[in-house]
Formats: sequence, structure tokens, C-alpha cells
Amino acid sequence: MNYTFLIMDVFFFVTGCTICYLINRRRLNAEGLEGFSLHNHTASTKFIKDIGKLIAYALITSGIL
Repeated sequence: MNYTFLIMDVFFFVTGCTICYLINRRRLNAEGLEGFSLHNHTASTKFIKDIGKLIAYALITSGIL
């Protein structure tokens, strides 16, 4: 039996779960809010998080299948 696919699936699944965990973990300041100095930083951070979530979900899906 070829274990290469099994190892790749487990790797993709664990990597996807780790990325989801790191993205969903919130980094809050003392006031309990995510603080950004400019609106552009807020928008770009949200865009990068959305792309990261999409990649993470794709990795999890390919790991399960």
C-alpha cells in the first residue's frame, strides 16, 4: 500500500487546522479591541485573513478527501 497519499492528507489536514487556529486567534489590546492606526491597515488585514482562511479550508478539504 502506498502511504505517500496518507501522509500528504494528514499533513494538509494538520496544516489547514493550524492556519485556521492562527487566523481565528484574536490579538486584542488592553481595551479588548483590535487596534489599527489606519483604515487601510484594517482593510488589508481583513483581506489577508480571508485569503488565509480560503487556503486553510482548501487544505482541510483536500486532507479529508
